Amino acid sequence: MVKRIFILIFLCLQIFNVSAQNISVTGKVLDDLGNPLIGATILLKGAVDMSRSATITDVNGSFTLSVPSDAVLVVSFIGFETQEVPVEGKSTLLIKMYSDISLVDEVVVVGFGSQKKETVVGSIAQAKGEQLVKAGGVTNITEALTGILPGVTTLQTSSQPGDNSTDILIRGKSSWNGNNPLILVDGIERDFDQIDPNEVQSVSVLKDASATAVFGVRGANGVILITTKRGTDSKAKIDFSANYGVKQMTSNYTRPDHYLAMELYNEAKINDNSWTGLYSQQDIDNWKYGVDPYFYPEIKWNEVLLRDFGSTQTYNVNISGGNNFIKYFTSVGYTHEGDIYNTEKQAEYDPRFVYNRFNFRSNIDFTITKTTNLSINLAGIAGKQNRPGQVGSSDGDYSKNEFFRDIYFTPGYIYPLYYENGQMGEDPTLQFDNMYNRLNNKGSNEVNTSNIYTDLLFKQKLDFITKGWSVSAKISYNNKLSSSRKISKEVARYYYGSREEYEAGEFVRLPDMDFYEKPISIGGENVNSNLRDLYYEISTNYERTFGNHQVTALGLIFWRDKEYNIAFPEREHSYVGRVTYNFKAKYFAEFNGAYNGSEKFAPGLRMDFFPSGAIGWMISEEKFIKDNLSFVDKLKVRYSYGQSGSDQVPRFGYIGTYDKLHKGGSRFTVYFGDPVNGITSYIVEGTPANPFLTWETATKQNLGVELDMFRKISLSVDFYNEHRVNIFADKLVPTFVGIKSDVKGNIGETKTRGFELVGSFRGIIGQDFKYRFGGNVSFTENRVITRSDPANMPEYQKQAGKPISTVNGLLTNGFFYDWDDIYNTTQSTWGGTSQIPGDIKYIDYNGDGVIDQEDKVPMRYQTFPAITYGINLNLTFKNLQLSALFYGADAVYKSMPANMLWEFQQDNVMIHQHTLNRWTPENRDDATHPSLHTFGANTHNQQGSEFTYRDAKYFRLRNLELSYRLGKDTSEKILKMSKLEFYVSGHNLFTITDYDERMDPEQGSTNLYPIVKRYNVGIRFGF
Repeated sequence: MVKRIFILIFLCLQIFNVSAQNISVTGKVLDDLGNPLIGATILLKGAVDMSRSATITDVNGSFTLSVPSDAVLVVSFIGFETQEVPVEGKSTLLIKMYSDISLVDEVVVVGFGSQKKETVVGSIAQAKGEQLVKAGGVTNITEALTGILPGVTTLQTSSQPGDNSTDILIRGKSSWNGNNPLILVDGIERDFDQIDPNEVQSVSVLKDASATAVFGVRGANGVILITTKRGTDSKAKIDFSANYGVKQMTSNYTRPDHYLAMELYNEAKINDNSWTGLYSQQDIDNWKYGVDPYFYPEIKWNEVLLRDFGSTQTYNVNISGGNNFIKYFTSVGYTHEGDIYNTEKQAEYDPRFVYNRFNFRSNIDFTITKTTNLSINLAGIAGKQNRPGQVGSSDGDYSKNEFFRDIYFTPGYIYPLYYENGQMGEDPTLQFDNMYNRLNNKGSNEVNTSNIYTDLLFKQKLDFITKGWSVSAKISYNNKLSSSRKISKEVARYYYGSREEYEAGEFVRLPDMDFYEKPISIGGENVNSNLRDLYYEISTNYERTFGNHQVTALGLIFWRDKEYNIAFPEREHSYVGRVTYNFKAKYFAEFNGAYNGSEKFAPGLRMDFFPSGAIGWMISEEKFIKDNLSFVDKLKVRYSYGQSGSDQVPRFGYIGTYDKLHKGGSRFTVYFGDPVNGITSYIVEGTPANPFLTWETATKQNLGVELDMFRKISLSVDFYNEHRVNIFADKLVPTFVGIKSDVKGNIGETKTRGFELVGSFRGIIGQDFKYRFGGNVSFTENRVITRSDPANMPEYQKQAGKPISTVNGLLTNGFFYDWDDIYNTTQSTWGGTSQIPGDIKYIDYNGDGVIDQEDKVPMRYQTFPAITYGINLNLTFKNLQLSALFYGADAVYKSMPANMLWEFQQDNVMIHQHTLNRWTPENRDDATHPSLHTFGANTHNQQGSEFTYRDAKYFRLRNLELSYRLGKDTSEKILKMSKLEFYVSGHNLFTITDYDERMDPEQGSTNLYPIVKRYNVGIRFGF
């Protein structure tokens, strides 16, 4: 019996050993067309040691791998569905991979429709909504677009809560008038910067004529199409996200101590040969050693007025799903943007720079019958923006430029923030307000906005008449209301001239000696704007395949009535057509056109036809590529040519204007026979009429090549040029003509050219590590061909032949080394003979023996970047993901603000850190700043020149996110969630630049709310 048991155990072990023995498996991996896949990954499911249990296919798509006979192989390749293949004891395998349907059927949103990505022949860049959500906690879409779309340049100038939208240029500037692109949300022109990114399905940017011609007179500057999310045929899905972030300035503003400024002020006075008003050593020491901080104060305004951090919070919940009858997507979002300034909410008002926004969207699709669809979209944005009481548009308010400028340039040595007895200090001349008081104690300005967007869409398929035919109708209504309310408050401030006056209570009370504090006053309650916008369209579509031939056609008519406040309504009317054709998905042709215009111009000159055409060739579908270059997945060439227009000019230029003048004094008095009693109030001709004004017309060409290889590498390049004519400009008119202003006319002409290069590389290492690297670079250049230049102006100063908005300045050659250098160098007309060693040495460009305005020449670059580039990476290891976006701008210069460059402005005894390295006889070889002068004493140095025009290129880490998503076993089985993800992220985390560190190079100014960097933590989960 025992013997039989041992025999049975032995046989079982032998069976186990046989089943566990490795066998050598040879296989071949093919794509869905039967071509070998090079570089496909084959690995043993569940294996620990990947070095022995994984391999990749060779150039023939073949592989060999030693695995257990009962193993399961996991086969994967970018762009194909991952497969699990049981070995089942086989020694040879033939594995066929199938393309990922989501990639094959990927569509691109185009004007008035969509197309499969593979059939697009226009120049279109598209970003998914998920990319916007991962943009480092920004609160508007325009900031999130930076760096992810080639040919799109964003220019952010402010991070003020509720007012932080970004200017967008598509392929640079082609006009000195407006260059803003047309922006459509779900096909309707609407504001989009305050849309919640969680609502966005995709963003398409249309760049060439074949993509923009359907927009006619509105398409020359490019078009941005925002498509919001919609429901799907699935069970209800709930997604929630929450983000909390802190923010701080990207720039670093500091200023040297006042005693150093006093010492250098004495030096400047001596340089100017002025010996009055010098500071004594006792005065300097009083500030240097802080003898009495109430009468020798040293306020560091940046420390007093700025917080270490401001805060941001965003929340969103959305529900989507549907069935055969109804599909729905509903989203509710809340955003809170806090302040980086040291403002505090008061009991009676809120002076903080704060913005609160609620977003709502509901997109519902009904399938009424198999051929009838009805869609209803309802969206709303409600915002409330707070700011200090004297930052607004009411009488007596400071403009934003004045307010933010004074934060940096109010002297800190005239009065203390508070005196010892708690009384607030201020300047008795009221030239230098206490900025802390202005931020906190002057009341508040409140601006409320309410936007309601409604769409009704109807589509009827007419297959019963002819297959592929359908008709659609749409009606949309936008209502935007903005109102404001101002709360005013005044508190007493004090000034004491000396310690003795302080102890004796002899003060100057501000704003006057009789002032007493009153309750708040509420006023300025206004409706700032009211926009009512009605849009309706009718269209017919046809899409049909005849064997190897596929044809689509679109015919569309739309009308638009837009009323802004009580102005004359703006009206738009357009006829749009498009026909596309492709043969075997190999040869493509597309023709677009729009007959439309603008009511801004005279009758008879309002409408015209804007055509375009494009062709494409999918070379990779040719037999000679498939047979010889099997590693080429896609090779496509496309070309487009066409026209579009721009009407971004003032309305009613074809109507002359008249002005009423009422001025006293004999100079403005007109006498008609009565030498004593003249007429002082009269009508004069204003802007002359030009009945022939029309829009700008842009003729565009685009050549593009797209290349995908090895299922891992993607490259595309676009070359473009544009010729724009009829640009709106002033016609110079001699003064003897007797009119107030120049005549407007379509006399300008420009040309623009450039290229865009996009590339990516993706792959998988082992079973768990996936990577994707990508990048894009864009270059754009423009030139003025014709503009109204004076005939006798030197050619090098004319705008013709130069980039748009070219800055002219003097060429420099260092600093004057000594007096001999001055005597042997051409003198300038600024400051007469007041130049001294250490002043800036200019070049006499025209060689006429004097340096003056005619020696100013075009500076090297423009004030917006000619080169932009983005570098992105995405790394995934199991449930951990890291994504990053780097962004750079080059070939861009900015003029330094005078208050940031020159010392002692407006006679304030204030200097900058770079002032300390001014020219002196002792460091003449190392100085980076010219000799010092008091305000107005030397205008020679302060002329626009290479010294004042600074390189503003930069490279920054725009977005960074590290996230961890719980595995499905944990989230779905244990927590009953579809997903649970935690993340940390950042925005503008670091910047490398040669520009002044006190200003962000993208902003180049201190006259606006500073640009910020952000640090965030958040969570995303769903059910």
